[in-house]
Amino acid sequence: MYKMRKILFSMLAGLSCLTSFAQTTTKIGTVYESIRPVFPGNPDEFAVTLDPSDSAKAVTVQTYYVTGGQAATPYQPTVTRSGRIITVRFPNVSLIPAQARIKLKIDNAYKQVWRYDVSESNTVKTAPDNMTIVNAVVAGTDSFTGLKGVPSYLSADTISKKANRIELASKFNINDTTGKWVGKNVYNFDKSTTSSALAARVVHVADINALNNTPGNASTSVVVRDKIRGGTFVYAASGTVDNGITFSEPGGGVWVRLFDNKIQAAWYVLNGNGVTYDNISIQKAIDAQSARGGGSVELPNGTFLLNAALLPRSKVELTGQGDGTVLLQNSNAGVINAQGTVSPTSYSMVIQPLRSQQFIRTTVTSPFVAGDWIRVRSEDIWLSNSDGNKQAFIVRVARVNGDSTILMNPLPENYTLATAKVEKVIPISNFTLSNLKLKNIPNTRLVALTTWNFCSELRIVNVSAEGSDEAGFDIQNTWESEIDRVRCTDFIDDPNNGRYGYGIGFSGACYNVITTNCTFRNVRHATTTLGSSGVYGVPRNMTFSNCHSSESSLTHFDSHQLGEEILYIGCTATGGKSKVSFGFQIRNRQASLVGCTAYNTTGAGFYIINGSINKYTTMTGCVASQVRYGPGFIITNGANVNIVGGRASECDYQGILISGVNSPSSVHIQGMAITDNNRILGTSDGIYIDASTGGVTVDNCIIGRVASFTTWNHRYGVNVNNSSSVTISNNKFKANGTASYSISGTASRAYKNKFDDVTDVNYLKELEIVSGTGAPAIVPGFFGQRFIDTVNKKVYEAAGTSSSADWIPLN
Repeated sequence: MYKMRKILFSMLAGLSCLTSFAQTTTKIGTVYESIRPVFPGNPDEFAVTLDPSDSAKAVTVQTYYVTGGQAATPYQPTVTRSGRIITVRFPNVSLIPAQARIKLKIDNAYKQVWRYDVSESNTVKTAPDNMTIVNAVVAGTDSFTGLKGVPSYLSADTISKKANRIELASKFNINDTTGKWVGKNVYNFDKSTTSSALAARVVHVADINALNNTPGNASTSVVVRDKIRGGTFVYAASGTVDNGITFSEPGGGVWVRLFDNKIQAAWYVLNGNGVTYDNISIQKAIDAQSARGGGSVELPNGTFLLNAALLPRSKVELTGQGDGTVLLQNSNAGVINAQGTVSPTSYSMVIQPLRSQQFIRTTVTSPFVAGDWIRVRSEDIWLSNSDGNKQAFIVRVARVNGDSTILMNPLPENYTLATAKVEKVIPISNFTLSNLKLKNIPNTRLVALTTWNFCSELRIVNVSAEGSDEAGFDIQNTWESEIDRVRCTDFIDDPNNGRYGYGIGFSGACYNVITTNCTFRNVRHATTTLGSSGVYGVPRNMTFSNCHSSESSLTHFDSHQLGEEILYIGCTATGGKSKVSFGFQIRNRQASLVGCTAYNTTGAGFYIINGSINKYTTMTGCVASQVRYGPGFIITNGANVNIVGGRASECDYQGILISGVNSPSSVHIQGMAITDNNRILGTSDGIYIDASTGGVTVDNCIIGRVASFTTWNHRYGVNVNNSSSVTISNNKFKANGTASYSISGTASRAYKNKFDDVTDVNYLKELEIVSGTGAPAIVPGFFGQRFIDTVNKKVYEAAGTSSSADWIPLN
């Protein structure tokens, strides 16, 4: 049986210096090779990549016997060229001598020499662990004899002392049938170096534990063939031993691992069995990457039990293989606990910090520098909120000038000068958590799975969280960050025992955080903004996009009164486990909802409340459908709401319930379809407006029964009860039960509506021209309506809508 080594060479040069092989020997790069067995009678080929400096030169490839001259014609390869790529193809491997030397000739100078070695036995011959290739003029008397790792058949070959490059390739698993070679290290060495000085440079060991007992010096490297913890190590005189990247050397030096920017946490000994604790090893890998200036730490598949939280570091990514990589919580500190810091030294102001102001002035020369993060705060309660959060904003410094600190962004509010302070914030920045699962054994730990406090540019991507007794992601004072493809399932919601299973909770001075493409099932709230007495700051400019929640125990997407400029885009809420599993509950200032859907939720689809804080909620194209035990939309307690487009249909109660919207608040509903509601009570309306004096407008809507498969309809299309300043105009009413609308109150009017049912009591009120035999006795339907007295030939026009006295004769 024959075996042929097929080698792909690449010439790499000019890379940065990584380590010294000897005083005059420098590693300049890494080459990757492949090898496979080739059987007699088959053609074989390999490729050579030329140096850029040789790309335009003439190239000749020749084959020689080891002992002599050029081989006969049948053994000569076919050579093709494409730019810098030279492809060498042998027509029949069985014709190649057992040992043949192949020369690459460029402009009549030999640049490379390499070997084929084909041996016949009952089994495929095991490949040597190293292959040595030399760039040289083939001349001189210097011998390979004694050079460790060099195949014996090269021992008679000679190289020139003028050689200037040697390449060493290490194959970690020499019996790997895929034949993948990895980690060929390229070294430059001084032209005066002899082969005797090269001896013993490469040592091979099978187990990482043998590394600590392997002596070395500045001319030595070690290849460890351990599949999990193996690699290539070079000698250094000193270093901090961590038994992952750096190992002790018995002579007092250290062995340092050569690797790209990704650290394998398995280098630090992982168990991954869900029984033995692994947090110390994982933390070592994170800290090692942080010490190098940042990069990725990769976890393999397995269940990694933690009895202490992992501590993120700036510029580090902790990544796994997907849901097969599980971090299992078994401590009261959670799985992840990221804590940036706030300086204990704070500074007072000399002028009041005001809203829209883009600088502050301190009582001392500015202690900050450009690029610093600072927190501006005061002891004032933000908008007098009942949760007790204080005013605060975290912002970056653009530049400083004397006692003035110029800010990257303007301040969002006024701060009382007497209590205003500013201090430096040092965040955990640019940390990424990705491609893994976080898990808690339910009813065991009263702590969030992950906590993030004072973090900037945080990224949480493709992470599952399961079984938490508290929040999956407790995010505090975090900004300019992204949460993408997070999945939260089966959290415990048991407030009587102190367990609040929020999916993602935001609190403190968070801003500019995007949460997108996330899914939630069986949690208390999918997302929420929270408040607490004494906390500085509130969430601002938060975006939730394309998120889905199902089976929540309370409101799916919730905002407490803390927060402003909260945006929901394309989010959906489905089902619920209680009678108050609203789809969306909006209590914060200046919220916007675009294209959101509440389907089969309970109690309400959308609940807009708490006008003391909530101002100017805008809803565009939102849908509440088949809401159980409640209306599609509830707007109450003084909220200012503008709804454009969308639908409220097939809900058990009203399509829209408006209550307690008093001046100066107002509600505007435009272009909606309010259809086929009142599924259970039998006494519900399309829109019910109660005890509101702030002004409600219902315009250009379709209101009534439109689905052919339904038998229920509204009692009234619009029912105005004990309210004033309501306007109902330009709507299309059809198949409502008692009437299209009923108005009880003052200063309200209905006009220019259309009716499918001409027997509707409101039909005549809405005609542009009505008639009678005598002076008008009816109440005008709208300003400008005309009445014709057909007997006395008189025309009247409505100047009001309060009583028949509002008809003014025109002739």
